[in-house]
Amino acid sequence: MSNYSQITAFTPKDLLPSGNPAKVIKGSDFDGEFNAISVAIATKAEASTVSTLVTTVSDLSTTVSGQVTGPASVTDNKLVRFDGTTGKLVQEGGAYLFDDGSMSTTGSLSGGEVFLGVSNTSSNPSSSSALYLSSGSLPPLKSSLSMEKNTETVTLKNDTASGTIKFQIAGTTAALVTANGWGIGITPSVWDASSRHIQFDSGSFGVAVNRSPEILNNVYEGSSGVYTYTNNAAATRYRLQTGAHYWSSAPSGTAGATATLTDQMVLTNGNLGVGDPSPKARLNVSNTAITGGGPVTTGSAADPNCVTRFTGGGVIMDFGVYTSGNTWVQSRLGSDYTFNFPMIINPNGGQLGVGIGGLGYAAGIGAGGTVTQATSKATTVTLNKPSGRVTTAADALAAGASVSFGVVNSVVSTTDTVLVTVVGNDKYTVQSPYTSAGAFSVRLTNITGGSLSEAVQIQFNIIKGSVT
Repeated sequence: MSNYSQITAFTPKDLLPSGNPAKVIKGSDFDGEFNAISVAIATKAEASTVSTLVTTVSDLSTTVSGQVTGPASVTDNKLVRFDGTTGKLVQEGGAYLFDDGSMSTTGSLSGGEVFLGVSNTSSNPSSSSALYLSSGSLPPLKSSLSMEKNTETVTLKNDTASGTIKFQIAGTTAALVTANGWGIGITPSVWDASSRHIQFDSGSFGVAVNRSPEILNNVYEGSSGVYTYTNNAAATRYRLQTGAHYWSSAPSGTAGATATLTDQMVLTNGNLGVGDPSPKARLNVSNTAITGGGPVTTGSAADPNCVTRFTGGGVIMDFGVYTSGNTWVQSRLGSDYTFNFPMIINPNGGQLGVGIGGLGYAAGIGAGGTVTQATSKATTVTLNKPSGRVTTAADALAAGASVSFGVVNSVVSTTDTVLVTVVGNDKYTVQSPYTSAGAFSVRLTNITGGSLSEAVQIQFNIIKGSVT
Protein backbone atom coordinates (compact mmCIF):
# COMPACT_ATOMS: atom_id res chain seq x y z
CA MET A 1 0.00 0.00 0.00
CA SER A 2 1.45 3.49 -1.00
CA ASN A 3 0.33 7.18 -1.22
CA TYR A 4 0.38 9.27 -4.44
CA SER A 5 3.63 11.30 -4.93
CA GLN A 6 3.80 13.91 -7.74
CA ILE A 7 6.55 13.24 -10.28
CA THR A 8 6.63 16.49 -12.34
CA ALA A 9 6.56 19.98 -10.79
CA PHE A 10 4.31 21.93 -13.13
CA THR A 11 4.15 25.35 -11.31
CA PRO A 12 7.88 26.12 -11.62
CA LYS A 13 7.58 25.69 -15.40
CA ASP A 14 5.26 28.77 -15.52
CA LEU A 15 8.11 30.95 -14.17
CA LEU A 16 10.48 30.03 -17.02
CA PRO A 17 10.84 32.51 -19.92
CA SER A 18 9.22 31.75 -23.18
CA GLY A 19 11.40 29.77 -25.48
CA ASN A 20 13.02 27.82 -22.68
CA PRO A 21 12.85 24.19 -23.67
CA ALA A 22 12.19 23.14 -20.03
CA LYS A 23 8.98 25.17 -20.11
CA VAL A 24 7.50 22.61 -22.54
CA ILE A 25 5.28 19.90 -20.93
CA LYS A 26 5.77 16.56 -22.69
CA GLY A 27 3.38 13.62 -23.08
CA SER A 28 5.72 11.46 -21.00
CA ASP A 29 5.19 13.81 -18.09
CA PHE A 30 1.48 13.21 -18.24
CA ASP A 31 1.96 9.40 -18.55
CA GLY A 32 4.13 9.32 -15.45
CA GLU A 33 1.68 11.27 -13.39
CA PHE A 34 -1.27 9.17 -14.50
CA ASN A 35 0.60 5.93 -13.69
CA ALA A 36 1.47 7.16 -10.18
CA ILE A 37 -2.13 8.14 -9.55
CA SER A 38 -3.33 4.70 -10.76
CA VAL A 39 -0.98 2.83 -8.44
CA ALA A 40 -2.01 4.96 -5.49
CA ILE A 41 -5.69 4.39 -6.13
CA ALA A 42 -5.22 0.59 -6.40
CA THR A 43 -3.16 0.24 -3.26
CA LYS A 44 -5.58 2.41 -1.32
CA ALA A 45 -8.49 -0.08 -2.13
CA GLU A 46 -6.52 -3.10 -0.83
CA ALA A 47 -5.72 -1.22 2.35
CA SER A 48 -9.40 -0.56 2.93
CA THR A 49 -10.33 -4.27 2.52
CA VAL A 50 -7.60 -5.50 4.84
CA SER A 51 -8.58 -2.91 7.38
CA THR A 52 -12.18 -4.11 7.29
CA LEU A 53 -11.08 -7.77 7.66
CA VAL A 54 -8.89 -6.97 10.65
CA THR A 55 -11.80 -5.18 12.26
CA THR A 56 -14.08 -8.23 11.71
CA VAL A 57 -11.56 -10.68 13.18
CA SER A 58 -11.02 -8.37 16.07
CA ASP A 59 -14.75 -8.26 16.74
CA LEU A 60 -14.95 -12.12 16.51
CA SER A 61 -12.10 -12.61 18.94
CA THR A 62 -13.93 -10.57 21.49
CA THR A 63 -17.07 -12.80 21.13
CA VAL A 64 -15.48 -16.38 21.50
CA SER A 65 -14.20 -17.27 25.01
CA GLY A 66 -11.17 -19.15 23.72
CA GLN A 67 -9.73 -21.13 20.89
CA VAL A 68 -10.32 -24.94 20.68
CA THR A 69 -7.47 -27.16 19.57
CA GLY A 70 -7.20 -30.88 18.96
CA PRO A 71 -4.56 -33.59 18.38
CA ALA A 72 -2.49 -33.78 15.23
CA SER A 73 -4.27 -37.01 14.12
CA VAL A 74 -7.26 -39.14 15.20
CA THR A 75 -8.85 -42.55 14.48
CA ASP A 76 -11.52 -42.49 11.82
CA ASN A 77 -15.12 -42.71 13.13
CA LYS A 78 -14.20 -42.14 16.78
CA LEU A 79 -16.32 -39.66 18.71
CA VAL A 80 -14.74 -36.44 20.07
CA ARG A 81 -14.66 -35.55 23.76
CA PHE A 82 -13.16 -32.72 25.84
CA ASP A 83 -9.75 -33.20 27.43
CA GLY A 84 -9.51 -31.48 30.79
CA THR A 85 -11.74 -28.65 32.08
CA THR A 86 -10.62 -25.64 29.99
CA GLY A 87 -13.04 -26.32 27.16
CA LYS A 88 -10.28 -25.48 24.68
CA LEU A 89 -8.75 -28.95 24.15
CA VAL A 90 -10.46 -31.98 22.57
CA GLN A 91 -9.36 -35.57 22.04
CA GLU A 92 -10.80 -38.77 20.53
CA GLY A 93 -13.07 -40.86 22.77
CA GLY A 94 -13.48 -44.61 23.18
CA ALA A 95 -16.76 -44.95 21.26
CA TYR A 96 -17.28 -45.15 17.50
CA LEU A 97 -20.04 -43.55 15.40
CA PHE A 98 -20.07 -45.07 11.92
CA ASP A 99 -21.42 -43.67 8.68
CA ASP A 100 -24.46 -45.98 8.82
CA GLY A 101 -25.47 -44.57 12.22
CA SER A 102 -24.37 -47.59 14.26
CA MET A 103 -22.36 -47.19 17.43
CA SER A 104 -19.96 -49.40 19.38
CA THR A 105 -18.13 -49.05 22.66
CA THR A 106 -16.17 -51.24 25.03
CA GLY A 107 -17.23 -49.12 28.01
CA SER A 108 -20.51 -48.90 29.88
CA LEU A 109 -23.66 -46.89 29.25
CA SER A 110 -25.26 -45.10 32.16
CA GLY A 111 -27.71 -42.34 32.86
CA GLY A 112 -31.43 -41.81 33.02
CA GLU A 113 -32.38 -43.25 29.62
CA VAL A 114 -30.31 -44.43 26.67
CA PHE A 115 -31.84 -45.29 23.29
CA LEU A 116 -29.84 -47.08 20.60
CA GLY A 117 -31.10 -47.88 17.12
CA VAL A 118 -34.06 -45.44 17.30
CA SER A 119 -35.73 -45.46 13.88
CA ASN A 120 -38.13 -42.56 14.29
CA THR A 121 -38.97 -39.52 16.43
CA SER A 122 -41.75 -41.24 18.35
CA SER A 123 -42.70 -39.75 21.71
CA ASN A 124 -41.91 -43.18 23.16
CA PRO A 125 -38.57 -44.04 21.53
CA SER A 126 -38.21 -47.20 23.61
CA SER A 127 -40.85 -48.86 21.44
CA SER A 128 -38.75 -48.39 18.32
CA SER A 129 -35.24 -48.78 19.69
CA ALA A 130 -33.03 -51.83 19.38
CA LEU A 131 -31.67 -51.26 22.88
CA TYR A 132 -33.36 -49.27 25.63
CA LEU A 133 -31.77 -48.64 29.02
CA SER A 134 -33.83 -46.92 31.69
CA SER A 135 -33.32 -46.21 35.36
CA GLY A 136 -35.41 -43.13 36.04
CA SER A 137 -34.61 -42.06 39.58
CA LEU A 138 -32.95 -45.40 40.37
CA PRO A 139 -29.19 -45.79 40.29
CA PRO A 140 -27.74 -47.56 37.22
CA LEU A 141 -27.36 -50.89 39.06
CA LYS A 142 -31.15 -51.12 39.30
CA SER A 143 -31.77 -50.43 35.61
CA SER A 144 -34.02 -52.37 33.32
CA LEU A 145 -32.83 -53.54 29.93
CA SER A 146 -35.23 -54.12 27.05
CA MET A 147 -34.32 -55.53 23.64
CA GLU A 148 -36.86 -55.78 20.84
CA LYS A 149 -36.80 -57.74 17.61
CA ASN A 150 -39.87 -57.07 15.47
CA THR A 151 -42.72 -57.64 17.96
CA GLU A 152 -40.80 -59.81 20.44
CA THR A 153 -39.51 -57.94 23.49
CA VAL A 154 -36.95 -59.33 25.94
CA THR A 155 -36.67 -57.43 29.21
CA LEU A 156 -34.19 -57.61 32.07
CA LYS A 157 -35.95 -55.98 35.00
CA ASN A 158 -35.16 -55.44 38.65
CA ASP A 159 -38.14 -56.14 40.90
CA THR A 160 -37.36 -54.20 44.07
CA ALA A 161 -40.48 -55.53 45.81
CA SER A 162 -39.36 -59.16 45.64
CA GLY A 163 -35.63 -58.52 45.44
CA THR A 164 -35.31 -60.39 42.13
CA ILE A 165 -34.02 -59.68 38.65
CA LYS A 166 -36.44 -60.96 36.03
CA PHE A 167 -35.87 -62.02 32.42
CA GLN A 168 -39.14 -61.48 30.61
CA ILE A 169 -40.20 -62.45 27.09
CA ALA A 170 -43.30 -60.65 25.82
CA GLY A 171 -44.20 -59.82 29.41
CA THR A 172 -43.90 -63.42 30.70
CA THR A 173 -41.15 -64.13 33.21
CA ALA A 174 -38.81 -66.80 31.83
CA ALA A 175 -36.07 -66.63 34.48
CA LEU A 176 -35.39 -65.01 37.85
CA VAL A 177 -32.22 -64.20 39.71
CA THR A 178 -32.41 -63.93 43.49
CA ALA A 179 -30.02 -64.07 46.39
CA ASN A 180 -30.80 -67.80 46.43
CA GLY A 181 -29.69 -68.41 42.83
CA TRP A 182 -31.26 -68.67 39.38
CA GLY A 183 -34.74 -69.96 38.67
CA ILE A 184 -35.72 -71.02 35.13
CA GLY A 185 -39.50 -70.83 34.99
CA ILE A 186 -39.71 -70.86 38.80
CA THR A 187 -38.78 -68.81 41.84
CA PRO A 188 -35.79 -70.72 43.26
CA SER A 189 -36.01 -72.34 46.69
CA VAL A 190 -33.99 -71.03 49.63
CA TRP A 191 -30.76 -72.95 49.09
CA ASP A 192 -27.74 -73.02 51.35
CA ALA A 193 -26.10 -69.59 51.38
CA SER A 194 -22.74 -71.07 50.30
CA SER A 195 -24.16 -72.62 47.11
CA ARG A 196 -24.41 -71.21 43.62
CA HIS A 197 -27.26 -72.93 41.84
CA ILE A 198 -29.82 -73.02 39.02
CA GLN A 199 -33.29 -74.47 39.57
CA PHE A 200 -35.56 -75.45 36.67
CA ASP A 201 -39.26 -75.53 35.89
CA SER A 202 -41.40 -76.90 38.73
CA GLY A 203 -38.37 -77.17 40.99
CA SER A 204 -37.90 -80.84 40.23
CA PHE A 205 -34.43 -80.31 38.77
CA GLY A 206 -31.50 -78.17 39.88
CA VAL A 207 -27.76 -77.68 39.53
CA ALA A 208 -25.66 -76.38 42.41
CA VAL A 209 -22.01 -75.52 42.89
CA ASN A 210 -21.01 -75.15 46.53
CA ARG A 211 -18.69 -77.50 48.33
CA SER A 212 -19.14 -79.90 45.38
CA PRO A 213 -20.98 -79.61 42.04
CA GLU A 214 -24.39 -81.32 42.21
CA ILE A 215 -27.32 -82.19 39.96
CA LEU A 216 -30.53 -82.76 41.92
CA ASN A 217 -34.04 -83.98 41.17
CA ASN A 218 -37.05 -83.27 43.43
CA VAL A 219 -34.79 -81.97 46.19
CA TYR A 220 -32.67 -78.92 47.04
CA GLU A 221 -29.92 -78.29 49.58
CA GLY A 222 -31.13 -75.90 52.27
CA SER A 223 -29.30 -74.33 55.18
CA SER A 224 -26.58 -76.32 56.97
CA GLY A 225 -26.46 -78.83 54.12
CA VAL A 226 -29.91 -80.30 54.91
CA TYR A 227 -31.73 -81.55 51.81
CA THR A 228 -35.43 -80.73 51.43
CA TYR A 229 -38.07 -82.26 49.14
CA THR A 230 -39.51 -79.91 46.50
CA ASN A 231 -42.48 -82.26 45.99
CA ASN A 232 -43.72 -85.65 47.17
CA ALA A 233 -41.79 -87.76 44.64
CA ALA A 234 -38.59 -89.73 45.21
CA ALA A 235 -35.41 -87.66 45.08
CA THR A 236 -32.07 -88.23 43.37
CA ARG A 237 -28.70 -86.50 43.41
CA TYR A 238 -25.47 -86.68 41.43
CA ARG A 239 -22.41 -85.19 43.15
CA LEU A 240 -18.80 -84.72 42.05
CA GLN A 241 -16.52 -84.49 45.06
CA THR A 242 -12.73 -84.69 45.27
CA GLY A 243 -12.47 -86.61 42.00
CA ALA A 244 -15.16 -89.14 42.96
CA HIS A 245 -18.68 -89.47 41.52
CA TYR A 246 -21.66 -90.21 43.76
CA TRP A 247 -25.20 -91.21 42.74
CA SER A 248 -27.67 -90.97 45.63
CA SER A 249 -31.40 -91.33 46.17
CA ALA A 250 -34.15 -90.91 48.73
CA PRO A 251 -37.61 -92.55 48.74
CA SER A 252 -40.83 -90.63 48.18
CA GLY A 253 -41.42 -87.96 50.81
CA THR A 254 -43.37 -84.80 51.54
CA ALA A 255 -42.71 -81.41 49.95
CA GLY A 256 -40.83 -79.24 52.45
CA ALA A 257 -39.74 -82.21 54.59
CA THR A 258 -36.13 -83.31 55.12
CA ALA A 259 -34.84 -85.82 52.54
CA THR A 260 -32.22 -88.36 53.60
CA LEU A 261 -30.11 -89.21 50.56
CA THR A 262 -28.21 -92.51 50.50
CA ASP A 263 -25.28 -93.19 48.15
CA GLN A 264 -26.35 -95.96 45.77
CA MET A 265 -23.36 -95.95 43.43
CA VAL A 266 -19.84 -94.55 43.73
CA LEU A 267 -17.07 -94.25 41.15
CA THR A 268 -13.71 -93.47 42.71
CA ASN A 269 -10.12 -94.24 41.73
CA GLY A 270 -11.42 -96.28 38.79
CA ASN A 271 -13.47 -98.55 41.11
CA LEU A 272 -17.25 -98.70 40.76
CA GLY A 273 -19.19 -99.50 43.89
CA VAL A 274 -22.87 -100.43 43.59
CA GLY A 275 -24.35 -100.29 47.06
CA ASP A 276 -20.83 -99.94 48.44
CA PRO A 277 -19.57 -96.41 49.23
CA SER A 278 -15.92 -97.55 49.37
CA PRO A 279 -15.30 -99.97 46.48
CA LYS A 280 -12.07 -101.98 46.70
CA ALA A 281 -12.22 -103.50 43.20
CA ARG A 282 -13.04 -102.39 39.68
CA LEU A 283 -16.60 -103.63 40.29
CA ASN A 284 -17.79 -103.91 43.87
CA VAL A 285 -21.46 -104.89 44.37
CA SER A 286 -23.08 -104.97 47.80
CA ASN A 287 -26.61 -105.71 48.99
CA THR A 288 -26.82 -104.89 52.68
CA ALA A 289 -30.55 -105.66 52.72
CA ILE A 290 -30.03 -109.29 51.67
CA THR A 291 -31.83 -111.90 53.80
CA GLY A 292 -29.51 -114.77 52.90
CA GLY A 293 -30.49 -118.12 51.51
CA GLY A 294 -30.62 -120.12 48.30
CA PRO A 295 -32.10 -118.87 45.04
CA VAL A 296 -35.86 -118.50 44.81
CA THR A 297 -37.28 -121.50 42.92
CA THR A 298 -40.57 -120.09 41.58
CA GLY A 299 -41.95 -116.89 40.11
CA SER A 300 -39.96 -114.09 38.50
CA ALA A 301 -39.83 -111.36 41.15
CA ALA A 302 -36.66 -109.88 42.57
CA ASP A 303 -34.73 -112.54 44.47
CA PRO A 304 -34.04 -111.27 48.02
CA ASN A 305 -30.96 -113.49 48.23
CA CYS A 306 -29.43 -112.25 44.98
CA VAL A 307 -26.56 -109.76 45.00
CA THR A 308 -25.74 -109.48 41.30
CA ARG A 309 -27.57 -110.42 38.13
CA PHE A 310 -26.39 -110.75 34.53
CA THR A 311 -28.96 -111.05 31.77
CA GLY A 312 -28.57 -112.39 28.25
CA GLY A 313 -31.81 -112.48 26.30
CA GLY A 314 -34.33 -114.04 28.67
CA VAL A 315 -31.73 -116.10 30.55
CA ILE A 316 -30.25 -114.74 33.77
CA MET A 317 -27.28 -115.68 35.90
CA ASP A 318 -27.72 -114.70 39.56
CA PHE A 319 -25.08 -114.54 42.25
CA GLY A 320 -26.27 -114.81 45.83
CA VAL A 321 -25.33 -115.50 49.43
CA TYR A 322 -26.49 -118.08 51.97
CA THR A 323 -27.03 -117.11 55.59
CA SER A 324 -23.87 -119.07 56.42
CA GLY A 325 -21.85 -116.73 54.23
CA ASN A 326 -21.37 -119.22 51.40
CA THR A 327 -22.18 -117.97 47.92
CA TRP A 328 -24.15 -119.45 45.05
CA VAL A 329 -24.60 -118.99 41.29
CA GLN A 330 -27.80 -119.91 39.46
CA SER A 331 -28.54 -119.91 35.72
CA ARG A 332 -32.29 -119.78 35.00
CA LEU A 333 -35.10 -118.26 32.98
CA GLY A 334 -35.78 -114.71 34.09
CA SER A 335 -39.53 -114.95 33.54
CA ASP A 336 -39.95 -118.29 35.33
CA TYR A 337 -37.53 -119.50 38.01
CA THR A 338 -38.73 -123.11 37.66
CA PHE A 339 -36.73 -123.35 34.41
CA ASN A 340 -33.01 -123.76 35.14
CA PHE A 341 -30.25 -123.95 32.57
CA PRO A 342 -26.87 -125.71 32.51
CA MET A 343 -23.81 -123.64 33.26
CA ILE A 344 -20.80 -124.34 31.06
CA ILE A 345 -17.37 -123.27 32.24
CA ASN A 346 -14.53 -123.04 29.70
CA PRO A 347 -16.62 -124.33 26.76
CA ASN A 348 -13.59 -123.98 24.48
CA GLY A 349 -11.36 -126.03 26.79
CA GLY A 350 -8.87 -125.28 29.51
CA GLN A 351 -8.42 -126.62 33.00
CA LEU A 352 -10.64 -125.68 35.90
CA GLY A 353 -8.65 -125.11 39.04
CA VAL A 354 -10.10 -125.60 42.49
CA GLY A 355 -8.60 -124.38 45.75
CA ILE A 356 -7.43 -126.37 48.73
CA GLY A 357 -11.00 -127.15 49.76
CA GLY A 358 -11.41 -129.51 46.81
CA LEU A 359 -14.14 -129.97 44.24
CA GLY A 360 -17.51 -130.95 45.60
CA TYR A 361 -20.31 -129.84 47.91
CA ALA A 362 -19.52 -128.23 51.23
CA ALA A 363 -21.08 -129.86 54.28
CA GLY A 364 -24.39 -128.42 55.31
CA ILE A 365 -25.07 -126.33 52.18
CA GLY A 366 -24.51 -128.85 49.38
CA ALA A 367 -26.98 -129.99 46.76
CA GLY A 368 -27.44 -133.43 48.37
CA GLY A 369 -29.84 -135.10 50.75
CA THR A 370 -30.30 -138.19 52.93
CA VAL A 371 -32.73 -141.12 53.01
CA THR A 372 -33.10 -144.28 55.19
CA GLN A 373 -34.45 -147.62 54.03
CA ALA A 374 -37.68 -148.51 55.77
CA THR A 375 -37.72 -152.36 55.74
CA SER A 376 -34.68 -154.16 54.38
CA LYS A 377 -31.52 -153.68 52.42
CA ALA A 378 -33.48 -154.51 49.26
CA THR A 379 -36.09 -151.78 49.76
CA THR A 380 -36.21 -149.06 47.04
CA VAL A 381 -35.64 -145.48 48.25
CA THR A 382 -36.35 -142.07 46.71
CA LEU A 383 -33.92 -139.14 46.81
CA ASN A 384 -34.18 -136.47 44.07
CA LYS A 385 -30.76 -134.91 44.58
CA PRO A 386 -27.55 -134.92 42.52
CA SER A 387 -25.75 -136.32 45.56
CA GLY A 388 -26.79 -137.92 48.81
CA ARG A 389 -26.42 -140.56 51.47
CA VAL A 390 -28.52 -143.72 51.82
CA THR A 391 -28.63 -145.44 55.20
CA THR A 392 -29.60 -149.07 54.72
CA ALA A 393 -31.77 -151.17 56.95
CA ALA A 394 -29.94 -153.20 59.64
CA ASP A 395 -31.10 -156.65 58.51
CA ALA A 396 -28.59 -159.50 58.09
CA LEU A 397 -26.35 -159.92 55.08
CA ALA A 398 -24.63 -163.31 54.87
CA ALA A 399 -20.90 -163.73 54.35
CA GLY A 400 -19.97 -163.14 50.66
CA ALA A 401 -23.60 -162.27 49.83
CA SER A 402 -24.79 -159.27 47.79
CA VAL A 403 -28.03 -157.27 47.87
CA SER A 404 -29.36 -154.71 45.37
CA PHE A 405 -31.88 -151.89 45.76
CA GLY A 406 -33.14 -149.13 43.54
CA VAL A 407 -32.86 -145.34 44.02
CA VAL A 408 -35.59 -143.25 42.41
CA ASN A 409 -33.92 -139.98 41.39
CA SER A 410 -35.32 -137.29 39.07
CA VAL A 411 -31.86 -135.82 38.46
CA VAL A 412 -30.23 -138.88 36.86
CA SER A 413 -30.47 -139.72 33.17
CA THR A 414 -29.22 -142.58 30.98
CA THR A 415 -26.06 -140.65 30.00
CA ASP A 416 -24.98 -139.97 33.59
CA THR A 417 -22.43 -141.76 35.76
CA VAL A 418 -23.23 -142.56 39.40
CA LEU A 419 -20.33 -142.84 41.82
CA VAL A 420 -21.02 -144.77 45.07
CA THR A 421 -18.89 -145.50 48.13
CA VAL A 422 -19.31 -146.98 51.62
CA VAL A 423 -18.79 -144.40 54.37
CA GLY A 424 -16.47 -145.41 57.25
CA ASN A 425 -16.71 -149.19 56.82
CA ASP A 426 -14.30 -151.55 54.97
CA LYS A 427 -16.41 -154.71 55.32
CA TYR A 428 -18.36 -154.03 52.15
CA THR A 429 -17.98 -153.12 48.51
CA VAL A 430 -20.57 -151.14 46.62
CA GLN A 431 -21.28 -150.30 42.98
CA SER A 432 -24.00 -148.88 40.73
CA PRO A 433 -24.60 -151.43 37.96
CA TYR A 434 -27.00 -149.37 35.84
CA THR A 435 -28.66 -145.98 35.34
CA SER A 436 -31.89 -145.05 33.64
CA ALA A 437 -34.00 -141.96 33.20
CA GLY A 438 -35.09 -141.18 36.75
CA ALA A 439 -33.47 -144.07 38.64
CA PHE A 440 -30.26 -146.00 39.29
CA SER A 441 -29.34 -149.18 41.19
CA VAL A 442 -26.96 -149.88 44.07
CA ARG A 443 -25.37 -153.31 44.85
CA LEU A 444 -23.87 -153.91 48.32
CA THR A 445 -21.58 -156.96 48.98
CA ASN A 446 -20.41 -158.42 52.32
CA ILE A 447 -16.71 -159.29 51.82
CA THR A 448 -16.16 -160.80 55.28
CA GLY A 449 -16.36 -164.43 56.39
CA GLY A 450 -19.41 -163.91 58.61
CA SER A 451 -22.94 -162.56 58.50
CA LEU A 452 -23.30 -158.84 59.21
CA SER A 453 -26.42 -157.15 60.60
CA GLU A 454 -25.87 -153.43 60.63
CA ALA A 455 -27.01 -150.22 58.93
CA VAL A 456 -24.55 -149.23 56.19
CA GLN A 457 -24.12 -145.67 54.94
CA ILE A 458 -23.68 -145.38 51.18
CA GLN A 459 -22.69 -142.06 49.58
CA PHE A 460 -23.59 -141.33 45.92
CA ASN A 461 -22.78 -138.54 43.45
CA ILE A 462 -24.28 -138.14 40.00
CA ILE A 463 -21.91 -136.91 37.30
CA LYS A 464 -23.84 -135.42 34.43
CA GLY A 465 -22.71 -136.65 31.05
CA SER A 466 -23.51 -136.67 27.37
CA VAL A 467 -22.86 -139.03 24.47
CA THR A 468 -22.19 -136.14 22.08
